[in-house]
Amino acid sequence: MKSQIKQLGRHSLIFGFGDSLKGMIGFMLLPVYTRFLTPADYGQLELLRTTISVLLVIAAQGIGSAFFRSYVFIEKELNASANDLISTSYLYILLSAFAVSASLYLFSGEYNAFIFGSGTSEILVKITAVSLCFEIIMLVPYQVFRAKMESVKFITLSLVHFFLQLALNIYFVTVLRMGVKGILMGNAISSSVMVVATFLMIKKHLVLKISGGVLKDLLAFGFPLIFSSLFYWMLQMSDRFLLQKFSSTHELGLYSLGTRFASVLPMLIVFPFQKVWGAMSFQVAARDDARETFRIITTYFYLLLCFTGAGLIIWSPPVIKIIAGREFWDTHKVIFPLVCANVGSGMLLISGFGIYMLKKTKYISLFVGLSAAANIALNLTLIPVYGMMGAAYVSFASNLLLNFLCYRLSQKVYFIPFDMPRLLKISLIFLAVSVSSTLLHPSNVMADVLYRLFLTALFFGGLIISGFFEYTEIRSMKNAYGRLLEQPGFSNKFKYAYELIIGQT
Repeated sequence: MKSQIKQLGRHSLIFGFGDSLKGMIGFMLLPVYTRFLTPADYGQLELLRTTISVLLVIAAQGIGSAFFRSYVFIEKELNASANDLISTSYLYILLSAFAVSASLYLFSGEYNAFIFGSGTSEILVKITAVSLCFEIIMLVPYQVFRAKMESVKFITLSLVHFFLQLALNIYFVTVLRMGVKGILMGNAISSSVMVVATFLMIKKHLVLKISGGVLKDLLAFGFPLIFSSLFYWMLQMSDRFLLQKFSSTHELGLYSLGTRFASVLPMLIVFPFQKVWGAMSFQVAARDDARETFRIITTYFYLLLCFTGAGLIIWSPPVIKIIAGREFWDTHKVIFPLVCANVGSGMLLISGFGIYMLKKTKYISLFVGLSAAANIALNLTLIPVYGMMGAAYVSFASNLLLNFLCYRLSQKVYFIPFDMPRLLKISLIFLAVSVSSTLLHPSNVMADVLYRLFLTALFFGGLIISGFFEYTEIRSMKNAYGRLLEQPGFSNKFKYAYELIIGQT
């Protein structure tokens, strides 16, 4: 059991790093964006990004998810080769990318008028269409690298893409002062370079042929996933369009910055965990002590989510004041409910495990659809009255509903004895320190920093006072801390701490 948990942590760090770079760039550029863009500009940028995300789901048609299954069973089930799969997937996605992006490009004027009205340049939508095309084409090569476990290629390309996009965005925004147009151009240019690079790396696997049997297998598995993906998109991102329609682009900009801060939680914790949880969870389920292992993993995963989330809530107000202009400072108001929503979204990986274990996945689309419908209905009611605060709390409520629905069914088909008393202690401590940080904002800088340090320490203090840690856990932590102090020099201490975290000690 212990080795399974260690392996999960180790692979989460390794495979999650490359994927996290894409999310990191948006966060790292916040000081640039918030100094050279207005909240309305930032809201406009967010809507165009959201456009890419939904059209990417439609264009991909579930091919990305279907690719892994087909890669494993391609020879046994279809009597075809891996090269047939790669060629068919790549060529089909290429055609899909051209079709979807060309549609957006040709109808850019109509889309611009529908979303923004007459105040926005049509050229931004056209650049978005070009960038979308490149984003779609890159899908299959990256799946090839994952399937073949070519992590060096994957990480190298991710780093090159990261730094190229970073440099272009900074140049276009700060030097040329091109605003949103510069950001979109930087993204499109960097993605075009990566399309060429990834093509050169996989061209040895490509033939100019689409296998009908392979394509049918891919779409049979992947196409139904479009609906659940679209429902999930509606649940998580439709509020951007509703804020634009029923509030203002200014509030959308503040809300979008808030979602960017809150996204640090899934970027650091959820996405790396998710990359290996799918395969690892089924391996754990085959063990005799599976349910006990799931119980422990759940407790500490939730603890990690809540501690990281509390840190974001506590420290986001001063960070926003440091990196952003005064007109963005009200962003901190939406951080608390948005972080809570991301905690709930992260817990879905475990609370719904039984549904996947017993192949009841048809209910996932139903539950996500119900939650998305509730999300839209509540947003239509609350956004016109409460603006971005209404959208933020609706996001939390709808994610909570989805968790509840998945948890109830999952426990019926595959019961896991979750440690409810410990989970409740974590929840109460999280709420106590998070709410306290939103109620009091000392005007003195030093007092404010000390207050937030106190709240951060109070999280751990609350765990100790409440008796959260078991005796064996306390003993293990003391032993680990003692061995850490014994390491000579800072570099050795850091190496030991790193190995301890990824489970190699």
